[in-house]
Amino acid sequence: MDTKPAGRRDAPEGQIQRVNSWFFLKDVEVDAEKKSSAVVCFGDSITDGTGSTPETNRRWPDVLAPLLAAGKHTARISVLNVGIGGNRLLHDGTGPKASDRFDRDVLTQPGAKYVILLEGINDIGHGGVTAQQLIDSMTELASRAHSKGLQIFGGTLTPYQGAGYYTPRGEQTRQTVNAFLRSNTVFDGVIDFDKAVQDPKAPEQFLPKYDHGDHLHPSDLGYAAMAPAISLKLFHQKK
Repeated sequence: MDTKPAGRRDAPEGQIQRVNSWFFLKDVEVDAEKKSSAVVCFGDSITDGTGSTPETNRRWPDVLAPLLAAGKHTARISVLNVGIGGNRLLHDGTGPKASDRFDRDVLTQPGAKYVILLEGINDIGHGGVTAQQLIDSMTELASRAHSKGLQIFGGTLTPYQGAGYYTPRGEQTRQTVNAFLRSNTVFDGVIDFDKAVQDPKAPEQFLPKYDHGDHLHPSDLGYAAMAPAISLKLFHQKK
């Protein structure tokens, strides 16, 4: 989701300033066992972890990792977080658009076997896109993953009513995209992140305890609720 641009901010000379961004470290590769693999979490700031408590590893991919480690059939699956705050499916902005970075950030990752796609809310919020354009973009990414032998799971878009760029028209687009994700056969599985964090009495909004406060990003509790929505059975289905 949209965040303030990550970068160096001016500080009084001689003072150390804390910046919550990774400027130099892109990734870390390890020598793993032959049966090891990885799931690539591909998305925007909801995957990057905006709104979670810094330095506590409470993003939903962080919460997913120990769940996988504890599973009999998933213990050798690592988690790669390639979320970029502000990223979009269809347009460049904070980072290149999803289709332009998919090869670099997903398809060429060592050991990658699975992909979780959670992206599109920024496209909706900034406007100028249709539900069909988003669906076509998601379908293209699924096809590209399959062409490289990866399984890809589509994540429903989480609520955003009350966010700065919310519109009723955008909400209609979100609902259409989510209906596609829940019923399609393009992906190898669906993860209903929307249902996991929505308020049952007001589904267009986060459950209050799951809302970071901007009505767009989850709180720590919200991120913690997203990971269990991912069925571990997805990672040992036969294809």
